[in-house]
Amino acid sequence: MNETNTSPTLIEDIFEDRCSPAVVAQGPFRSRAPHWREDGTCSYCGGMRPSLILQAIREGAEVCPTDKSYKIYVTLPDPNVGQEKISGYANFRPEGAGWIKVDAALCQKFLRDDLRMGSWVMIHPCPATRQVKCYLNHFSESQALEFVRLHEAGKIKLGYPGHFYRPLAFGRYKDAINQLLAELKAEGTNGKNGNQGTDDAR
Repeated sequence: MNETNTSPTLIEDIFEDRCSPAVVAQGPFRSRAPHWREDGTCSYCGGMRPSLILQAIREGAEVCPTDKSYKIYVTLPDPNVGQEKISGYANFRPEGAGWIKVDAALCQKFLRDDLRMGSWVMIHPCPATRQVKCYLNHFSESQALEFVRLHEAGKIKLGYPGHFYRPLAFGRYKDAINQLLAELKAEGTNGKNGNQGTDDAR
């Protein structure tokens, strides 16, 4: 896993389903075992660690609803605000102004493996915020339950339209989530959101 941070919450971040070592071993990147990169993302799917996502949510970060049941997006401050980044990429020269042909100097400047000499890029400054994705297959059971608790308590700041388009798929934790929802209902503590969007643990 190439794990460097040993805090309990980070240890809970897991590699399952399409990011499990067994699945990755059968894919096109057989020599690259999935691991957490220094920026907190999975080396295989690019999703952010659930522990970091949950921390951001607790601190008030906005969760952006999507039509996918297996991932969420969260808006975070961009630590690279103002710095130049590649915002568009093409193997041919697209129509319109602002496209720059990739040369050796540009490759050295951005140090990206996917840049090819002769391709075209668009460059813009990083905005104040960025959207990061998080795939639910990286959640441990306790992290999935915490997400449900936060949602049921109305403590997740949801972007437009204010609810999830589809129920989130925490499939392998279905029994634990249903038990939690039953307990919250008995306690009368899940009235704000009424388990909308979190009770389908497919």
